[in-house]
Amino acid sequence: GSDALAEAAPVTGHIGISDVAPLPRIIRRDSEFTVLVADDEALNLSVIVNILSSENYSIITASDGMEVLDAVNGGCRPDVVILDI
Repeated sequence: GSDALAEAAPVTGHIGISDVAPLPRIIRRDSEFTVLVADDEALNLSVIVNILSSENYSIITASDGMEVLDAVNGGCRPDVVILDI
């Protein structure tokens, strides 16, 4: 009832980094397209991955430029790279 609502934490509308679950580095799907997503902000990375996941792409994530280079040097050949500047 109303007591449960009164005890709930207030909603601030802000989602912090600690609220975002860690992402898997590679999400494999039966897709002909692979997207490499690089962003050093975990929240931004999570939002982009969630959007792309609904389109059934294979997704590789990186949190910095070195991880992008490691992926490419390791044989990753994405069709599209999405990154922040």
